[in-house]
Amino acid sequence: MATCKAWKPLFESFLWRIVELKSHYPAPQALVHNRHRIRSLSVAANDYVNLQTLAYDLPDITSFRGPGYLSPVTPEPLQEPDNLSKSSTARSNTFRSLRVIRFDYNSYKYAHDWKRPLCLSYILRIINQSPGLVQLALPESILSFSCDHAEPFMYTGAQELNIRGGNVSVETGLEFLRVCLNHPQLAKLHCDFRMEGLNDYFSIEDYELFDTFFTTVENDRKVKETAGKPVLGSPIKSLILPKTNEGYPPDFICMLLKSYLPNLERLHIPDISDRDESFTRSLEEAVVQGCPNLQHLRFSWYEEDIYIEEVINGIVKGCKQRGLKSFYCEDMHDDRGVILETLLDNHYNTLEEVELVKCRYVDSKNIGELLLCKDLKRVRIQQSTSDGAAIEFQHVEFRCRDLKELQLTLHRPDIDPLDDPFGSDDEEEDEEEDEDRVYERFSSWEERKAKEAYAQIGSLSKLESLSLNGDTVVNGPKGQSHNNDLTLHQGWLRQLAGLKELKYFHMATDFWYEMGQAEVEFMDTQWPKLKTIAFRCSDLNAIIEKPHWQWLRKRRPRLWGNTSGRQKKSFGLEYALRILKQSPGLLKLVAPEIILGENESVPSEHTESFLYTLAHKLPCIKELDIRGEGVPPKTGLDFLRVCLNHPQLANLHCNFGIVGQRDRFSVKDLHQFDAFLFSMDDDKKAKEATGMPALGSTIKSLILPKTHDGYPPNFICALLRSYLPNLERLHVPKIHVNSYASLKDSLKEVIAQGCPKLQHLRCSRYECDRTIVNGIVEGCQQWGLKSFYYEDLDDQYDRSILRTLSLHHWKTLEDVELTNCHGVESDSLVKIFSCRNLKRVKIQQSDTGSVAMKLQDVRFGCRDLKELQLTLLMPYFDLDSDEEVDPSDYFERCLARFEDCLQDWAEDAYTQIGSLSKLETLSLDYNDRQMLLDFDYDLTLKRGWLRQLAGLKELKHFHMAADFWSRMSQAEVEFMDEHWPKLERIVFSCEDLEDIVERPQWQWLQKRRPLLRYLQY
Repeated sequence: MATCKAWKPLFESFLWRIVELKSHYPAPQALVHNRHRIRSLSVAANDYVNLQTLAYDLPDITSFRGPGYLSPVTPEPLQEPDNLSKSSTARSNTFRSLRVIRFDYNSYKYAHDWKRPLCLSYILRIINQSPGLVQLALPESILSFSCDHAEPFMYTGAQELNIRGGNVSVETGLEFLRVCLNHPQLAKLHCDFRMEGLNDYFSIEDYELFDTFFTTVENDRKVKETAGKPVLGSPIKSLILPKTNEGYPPDFICMLLKSYLPNLERLHIPDISDRDESFTRSLEEAVVQGCPNLQHLRFSWYEEDIYIEEVINGIVKGCKQRGLKSFYCEDMHDDRGVILETLLDNHYNTLEEVELVKCRYVDSKNIGELLLCKDLKRVRIQQSTSDGAAIEFQHVEFRCRDLKELQLTLHRPDIDPLDDPFGSDDEEEDEEEDEDRVYERFSSWEERKAKEAYAQIGSLSKLESLSLNGDTVVNGPKGQSHNNDLTLHQGWLRQLAGLKELKYFHMATDFWYEMGQAEVEFMDTQWPKLKTIAFRCSDLNAIIEKPHWQWLRKRRPRLWGNTSGRQKKSFGLEYALRILKQSPGLLKLVAPEIILGENESVPSEHTESFLYTLAHKLPCIKELDIRGEGVPPKTGLDFLRVCLNHPQLANLHCNFGIVGQRDRFSVKDLHQFDAFLFSMDDDKKAKEATGMPALGSTIKSLILPKTHDGYPPNFICALLRSYLPNLERLHVPKIHVNSYASLKDSLKEVIAQGCPKLQHLRCSRYECDRTIVNGIVEGCQQWGLKSFYYEDLDDQYDRSILRTLSLHHWKTLEDVELTNCHGVESDSLVKIFSCRNLKRVKIQQSDTGSVAMKLQDVRFGCRDLKELQLTLLMPYFDLDSDEEVDPSDYFERCLARFEDCLQDWAEDAYTQIGSLSKLETLSLDYNDRQMLLDFDYDLTLKRGWLRQLAGLKELKHFHMAADFWSRMSQAEVEFMDEHWPKLERIVFSCEDLEDIVERPQWQWLQKRRPLLRYLQY
């Protein structure tokens, strides 16, 4: 728990980046204090308490429009949340970092009536104090009280706006649309709500509002021109207009597209009333003139709407300048084939994506013509449950060779046995012979066409996703279905052998029913990249428990189904690699060591795939942190080799181990280290041969994997001498060596020659010998050490380390951290504090250790210290007397001598601490070896030396590791409030924090400093 609290300040800003408030936040002062750090905010639109806290001390939205702005409903003044008072800190903490806001619109209608206007007021305040806003999702009720509520959007920098919910009036919806058209940065406007008049239909007054809309917009333009501002049209690129019950007036839509949306690229086609043939031409002209960049269309087929074809055709024909790239339609019923015909006539050369979802009817010939577009990348044609949008075998033909995703429903042509389409009937033969002859000819013809159709699909060499379905056959040849289509003996699975890039295969009908061992072996051989097989069935287990699917499951354990724990790990790794391969701009990666491991649950192909991804697919990565347990030596060294050759990697932290069999390195494992150095030399020569500069690794911070035996010394020396010229931070690894003295001199020379920039060291007594540490410390003299971290220090064995550190780097040392120390004498600490550029010193003793500085030794040669953790030690007095003394007399004399000297020493020590005017964090503790006196009074005004700390004007965090707080009264906390104006946190070393903070003096300080936090250590 202490460790988490010690690290929390380092991650404070990251913890507040994404805030999702699903219930009342328990610490409103922390929410207000950190709101400037929030980047993404999600809160319910009826959460009165949290909204009130977030909007605390923000300027009222009425200041934008003057008094009465929120008329006709004016919210009450913002009430002060509990434990929160006005302060300059709260007012300065606006939402300056906020980029994304999402208000849950479903919850707003459940708010009490009296709270709704208040919630709206708080929401508007938050929005208008977010200058960097990019995405905004709001309930439609933000507009429902007054049209003027739309105006605050003019003062935000939002680029994406999504209004979701129920219904608004025509007046409100049009006023909101006017504001959005005038917005200087809005690029995406999605109105997922409905605009309606009284009784759900537009009245005469509503139509008049449509007529006067553009008059108002033109007036806005004239105002801009008068003010000397450029009138360039709306920057909106993606538009979804509000839904209506009876459609927009046609003149309104034509004028909107013609004059106000020059940058529009994506449009969800709205419903339009009163359409005729002349309107189609008007709509086409409006798109040609006003929306030259329109390339992406979406629309939904309205029920019983026979005129929508005219709207679609008008807009499709108008997108001539750049050509349509994507076309999406839901519930399509193109029985006449007019829409697809218009689409192909005008955009045959540019169309890349076509998605027809839940189609009620699309003719097979039209689908076949659609597949002939030469630039198609993605085609999804999904039929509804009752009707069809299937393609017959004879119409399957592709001219696009870059198709990556295909979803089709295949259709076996119906045939009337009384009608022979393949030849003439012989009237002399009976009816049964005619029927058999027709079926025979049909089967031969169908088999040929089916083979050609599957061969066409198999020719799509770049296809990655394939979904095949088969519709119901009414009058097929002798009841034949699609079950045998994807078999080797009776079907045409062999025609799909060319799909080498196939990753996702969906069988939406019973293709799998007749498959056996031969078919799954074919898939395993011919589709090497297959990752997912999807079955449309009610019981997946009944399928995959069959022997041939079990065989494929063992060969490809990541393909489908309910997997074991080991298989789930493999699944997760595969998905992780997919993400990494599609993230070329990745800068930082934290991953478990299993991504490298070669074991029974993770095959070696994962290791190779990850190393290839790291070397070739992540060119920008700069920070890499792999955490876990252990990997084999070859895997760990291959990973290290890739990292050393990476062109951008700066921080490499290997928080895992390299282990051999039975945790020990064998002779074969040690040879792997020698082979690594040869491989690195070969890589260097290969770069020089190709003319590339061999400048060494770009790594600046390095933590090598842990080892049980330690690294071979020649490996570490060669690594530091030849491959890490830019190294600045090093965690000293464990090294296996027989002679430490000879290695010390070698490391000193290696560091001086190969790592001249090394300035930061981290060491542990149980990993590296003091002789090795001294050698590295002495070698870092070119730039000088700036930070030094040591764990488990014991002066009895490691005294030379601190002496060497202060001797060689007293001018440059800035940061010293000694954690879990077993024993450090006061004389050694005096040498550390004599360094003149120290900024941070943390000295923490172990549970059984003794680390303290004598009061008379407290001296600081540094005046810029910002963080100090120190344990003070009462000096030990010995009676130099040959006389025998009574034990009680001994203690009396000891206490008398101590009282004579303690006042001067203690006052001088606290004066030294108080002189550190830039100190921001202070942690004080006491170590009383003799247990003679009570130090609890040290930080009081009457009997202690708290007054000596009045100079700590920058102090923010104060940690009382001893029981100083037990003797503090109202006078002491008033002193803190007066002399430590920036205090943010007080940490008490206690068992019951509530028992302390409930005392009157601490309650008084909490009221004076509502943002002050009390923590328990």
